[in-house]
Amino acid sequence: MFLQFNDNTRDRGLFYQALTAVLEIAIDDELEFEDYYKNLSRMFGEEKILAAVGSVNGDVRFYGLTETGMQLEGIDRHQRLITSYQKLHAWRVANAKR
Repeated sequence: MFLQFNDNTRDRGLFYQALTAVLEIAIDDELEFEDYYKNLSRMFGEEKILAAVGSVNGDVRFYGLTETGMQLEGIDRHQRLITSYQKLHAWRVANAKR
């Protein structure tokens, strides 16, 4: 969602940098995460590192994104877009009969 609406914040960018670092450590068999944990926590913050580790392990899903359902509850921009499409569709139906 954030790429489509240009909501990629600095905070989100830090999370992705932390995720990249954690993935690089996880992929390399010669590296141990414990050796890097303290410095990564200083660089990105404890919350971001825990979220990145949880994302890699599968414990955290969709960190930082709004929880929603099939009706897109909680995502106001999507709701407004759907409303606009409904209005456009209604207008097309009304004007197609002329």
